[in-house]
Amino acid sequence: MTTREAPDARLSAQGMALAEFMALDGKVELIDGQVIQHMPNPSGHSILIRIVRMLLENFLRGRGLYEVFSETTFVIPGREHQSNWVTGARIPDVMLLEAGQLRAWMASNPDYWRLPFPVIPDLVVEVLSENDTYSAVTHKVEVYLADGVKRVWLVDPQNKRITVHSIDGDTPRTLKGDDALTDNLLDGFSTTPDAVFAALG
Repeated sequence: MTTREAPDARLSAQGMALAEFMALDGKVELIDGQVIQHMPNPSGHSILIRIVRMLLENFLRGRGLYEVFSETTFVIPGREHQSNWVTGARIPDVMLLEAGQLRAWMASNPDYWRLPFPVIPDLVVEVLSENDTYSAVTHKVEVYLADGVKRVWLVDPQNKRITVHSIDGDTPRTLKGDDALTDNLLDGFSTTPDAVFAALG
């Protein structure tokens, strides 16, 4: 989660046209009427993203439940799901998109390969960076849950722990060591913070 607000790039809370959004330079998010620029990731950050993505892909292979993407944009469409308007845009480090919903959107949009996903993930994973503040991380989680994301995993390499936030309002669960990371979105999936962080040495 390495981001910064782009200078002089405030938007109205109503968002912007999809074509205008796609013309923005670089990888950007739209949050609360602001353009947020993604910064280059340090190597450890990218390695953790790869580890989490591989864990999820290995578990999901052949199940047909979700598709896994990393550092990929999804957008919040405008009123009545206007396809030409964006009220928000996010770039999670890792996200799970429901496979049936994704296929339906692709089938109805022959030029889908040129567009961001207008599909709200069921799960997003954010790898925290040293420069992330508590308030910024808390706000990002609140934004995801308000978007309709069912689960947010925060992977904290500095403290070697993973915190799980849920849309149903449950108290966040913070896991460390050999605590089991499971999720009812992923029936049968289990890992631990130790296993996730082991590859970092």
